[in-house]
Amino acid sequence: MTSKVTQEELDILLQLDSQNNELNHHYDLAFGCHKINTFYKSLHELQQDVEKVIPGQIEVIGKNNQFQGISTVHKTPTMSMLAHSHDALEIRREATPGNFSLMFPIQGSVKYKVDKRNLNADAYRTAVFLTGMPRTAIMSKISEVMIPLDISRLKITFEALFGIDSNKIIDLSVDQEINLQGRGLVISKVLNTYFSLIDLSEDGINCLGIYDIDDVFYRSLAFSMTSSAVLPQAERIELPLLSMICEYLEQLPPGPIDIVAVCNKFNRSLHSINESFLKYYGQNIYSWIGSLRSRYSFSAKADSSTRCNTF
Repeated sequence: MTSKVTQEELDILLQLDSQNNELNHHYDLAFGCHKINTFYKSLHELQQDVEKVIPGQIEVIGKNNQFQGISTVHKTPTMSMLAHSHDALEIRREATPGNFSLMFPIQGSVKYKVDKRNLNADAYRTAVFLTGMPRTAIMSKISEVMIPLDISRLKITFEALFGIDSNKIIDLSVDQEINLQGRGLVISKVLNTYFSLIDLSEDGINCLGIYDIDDVFYRSLAFSMTSSAVLPQAERIELPLLSMICEYLEQLPPGPIDIVAVCNKFNRSLHSINESFLKYYGQNIYSWIGSLRSRYSFSAKADSSTRCNTF
């Protein structure tokens, strides 16, 4: 005997089928496919969504009666990201001074025209650093992530990494491509790891807070934007000072470590400290800290086991 499908169940099935068709019409999102916020039905809906994450009025040009897209937003107290996939279109944006962002393509491509210069964002090849200058973006069918940037934090990160003013290494007032190969492979891998963590944290756990990924993101972005040809020489750090840095790190409580604060405390660049760790200990500072935390964790478990056995 077969059970009848109610009208309510039929409506749900039709809705799911419609959503699946829309999903199949596009590329996958970088993250959040399991909790899509928006199924775009018009260019106006897309415009509103983008303006929420990257403030400033935009003009969207495309086939409104046929337009479709999907989107999801991930926000934390320190960082936000818009992942979306949609049909080919053109976006024109007026000047929004100080409105810095990173456009990271997952699939498809975008051709930007900024101040008579052409910049390309191509999946697996290039991302684009945007400063808020007037621009036109001609997009193919695409899946991308837009990330607003705290430019003050990026500049501080440059200074901590390399020990000199960011202006002496790179001009952050100019829109520019970031090669996702070579040095730029670092930011690509960091972002892909972060996207995976978002998808693994359906219970609402703040991945950025736990893994300190916002700090890793800014360090990786600064590193990826810097040409090896203009990197400053690492300042030499003698072993006694390096030992003092290690002792300080060993005394810090469990949890994320503010590397920038450590650099400032000892008046050395992260570049110099890292080079010294590699020279004397055969591993970078992050690996050394990871090993340290692993030892602490093992010791804590051993102590707990010993205490339990005495009862």
